[in-house]
Amino acid sequence: FYDFKRGLLRPSILIALVIFMLAGVGFAYLITGTLATTPSSSTIVYSSIDPESKLFSIEALFITPELELTQGALSYSLYYYASGGSRIALTTGALQGVGKVSETKFLSELPSQPSQIFIELEATTKVGSYRAGYYYMPFNYNNKTIYMTYSSQYITAPGRFFNCFNGTTIPVKEAVSIIPTGQPESCGDRFYLASFLLANLSQGSYRFASIIFLHDEDNLTYDLYFAFNATQVPSSIDYTQLNSSFIYIGQVKPGLSFLETRLENISFTLPKFTPLVTGLAEQSGEATNQSLPPEPVAILVSRSQHGLIVGATIAVPQMVDTSATRKLVANAIAGQSGLGLFSTFYPVLMLYLAYVYIAKPRSAGALEFLLARPLTRLDLYTTRFISGVLVALASTGLFFASTSLTLYVLTGISLDFYSYLILFAGVTASLVAFYSVCYAIAAFTRGGSYLALSIFIYLFYTIGYPLIMYFVTISQGIGPGLGEALARNTYMAQYFSPLGATSFAQYYFLSYNNITIIGEGAASVVNIWFVVASALSWIIVPVTMGWLVFKRANLLG
Repeated sequence: FYDFKRGLLRPSILIALVIFMLAGVGFAYLITGTLATTPSSSTIVYSSIDPESKLFSIEALFITPELELTQGALSYSLYYYASGGSRIALTTGALQGVGKVSETKFLSELPSQPSQIFIELEATTKVGSYRAGYYYMPFNYNNKTIYMTYSSQYITAPGRFFNCFNGTTIPVKEAVSIIPTGQPESCGDRFYLASFLLANLSQGSYRFASIIFLHDEDNLTYDLYFAFNATQVPSSIDYTQLNSSFIYIGQVKPGLSFLETRLENISFTLPKFTPLVTGLAEQSGEATNQSLPPEPVAILVSRSQHGLIVGATIAVPQMVDTSATRKLVANAIAGQSGLGLFSTFYPVLMLYLAYVYIAKPRSAGALEFLLARPLTRLDLYTTRFISGVLVALASTGLFFASTSLTLYVLTGISLDFYSYLILFAGVTASLVAFYSVCYAIAAFTRGGSYLALSIFIYLFYTIGYPLIMYFVTISQGIGPGLGEALARNTYMAQYFSPLGATSFAQYYFLSYNNITIIGEGAASVVNIWFVVASALSWIIVPVTMGWLVFKRANLLG
């Protein structure tokens, strides 16, 4: 313990630990910057212009690929081009916040054709950036026209109208059948745009999200219900009994709404996308008597003084890939600016540690002085070797701890424990193996000879060894499959390198996170038992050979 504490508390080691803790923090900031500048669809924007009142409104949602609200910022510019080609600015603005942000303004002027208005958007969140521009399109309802535009990869369907029903009974089949046709209806002063998303969290567990823009002249609030299988829904149902056949999602208010809920212990099969017009006679436009298909059904319902206002549609949820951001983070962590930086330069400190533990005191005769105490050569040799191993464990742990904690604070993204365990095991095995080699060299040599030989070994395995593998590979022929051949030769060569465990850790880490690295031919040379055997051999053999020399060596300098 004394030698461990003495080794760890050396100014050079402490400075190195601080440097790599800061490197972990800086690396987390680098990943955050990479995420923030990566093109993403994590921002949903809806904007409308009412030509009569000259009111301009814009709303935005900032969400993560995991369908969670996040922090973001949005800037916009609204303008049109005059007949002479000059650009006329109408308004600009910036919004920021968590989740939903919105703004409404009065425009002092409008062009004669509002469809000439163009909006430029630029949004940034923790998990991506977005930049685009759109023209406003007219939307007619109830003898009125508003101009609207929206930006979302999720909302692709046209606007949906509502139907009014007397009493409290909802004819589900009729509601679903009529609304997608766009026929004249009795509730034409309201419409909505909707999208439903599913994120698979685990077996039988899903995050269900609803993104809805609702326009309602009466400013009513609606209840949203969802059923995954229409065949299990009766053809008509009382308003008070909706919970018996539908999942209640939440309340939808005018404007842009984001409703999220977690569904547990459910199983279903989503059908392929089908046309929304279902159960209609093609010629007459009247509803037929055929039963509803087994697609999911969504219902928006509100009560008014005249009865029920119902918006119902077949709504197949989109399955959302929630792993894209995690894959980007995982790829960055295992890359050359993350793990590559740490694993390439930190062995220098292990080289230095072996120097101050064995080579330097041996040159000065200090080891013989220590043996004057009640301490054997084996005690001295093993204690200082174990101390170096513990320093390697501590430094690696501090690096990954600072990286993961800072990354989580900045982005809210955290890889699972097993991912970090793979990297920790691989890097630690490489550092200990290289330390074992340097420790053995220190037992064979002393002082300047140790530094020259150990630095040569370091440069050979970090620079020369990869170059040799490259030239060996291209000497076999340049053509299709060169990259896979290089990867295969490189992985085979890593078994014979004390630093090879890091490369194998990167391989298993990326494979565990479903990131494709190399082809099957190259992957066939990676075997976990050979990896373990190689790492243990590089640790045990050099330190054992060093002990055989050290126990008979002259330690007087």
